[in-house]
Amino acid sequence: MPVDPWATTTAQEFPPQSPPGWASLAERLAAQDRKMFDLRASVLANVSDIVADLTAKQAALAAQNAQILDLIGQQIKPAYGFTTGSAYAIPAGRANKITRASFDLTVPSGFTQALISASAQDVGLNSTAGIDYLVSFVDITATGGGGAYAAVAGAAVPVGVGGVSFALITYLKTGLTGGQTITISSQPYTSGGTWASVAANSTVTTATCLFLR
Repeated sequence: MPVDPWATTTAQEFPPQSPPGWASLAERLAAQDRKMFDLRASVLANVSDIVADLTAKQAALAAQNAQILDLIGQQIKPAYGFTTGSAYAIPAGRANKITRASFDLTVPSGFTQALISASAQDVGLNSTAGIDYLVSFVDITATGGGGAYAAVAGAAVPVGVGGVSFALITYLKTGLTGGQTITISSQPYTSGGTWASVAANSTVTTATCLFLR
């Protein structure tokens, strides 16, 4: 009877189980997967903590910003005014100046100072025969005010020649109390003779103000 050469080698050449090394490799891979999973979970947890921390800090900064803006609002309060006037005579000389347009700014309660920038722009028709000067004068509650002038050519009455002048002053008033009024006024005049009243004679008066504690 012939001998089967595979009868004694089959078990050795084709083992019924995987080599021991494979099981060890599989265990190591599984352990690595667990470590990676734990690492991802840790990273996600840390990111969540960071986001929560940043969100809380952002909310705190927003609250602080609101407090700062509120504090600024308590220390500074803005105000402004605007008015016009027209159709009047323009007197000669500073001593004879007359208020032609004015408005009041009221001091808010608790404020004691006012930083004011006021201006007056004037148009005047020179009704005299020779060159004269139109002086714009803006006053802040009798502070002495400030003026600027423009030369205007003369012409035969009643035609006249028109000119424009502009004055701007900035003034800090102190010692104020709430409810007190500050009057801003335009008081144009000439340096020579009186200019007759015509519709063209006009003024524009403006002011901006920062009330301070």
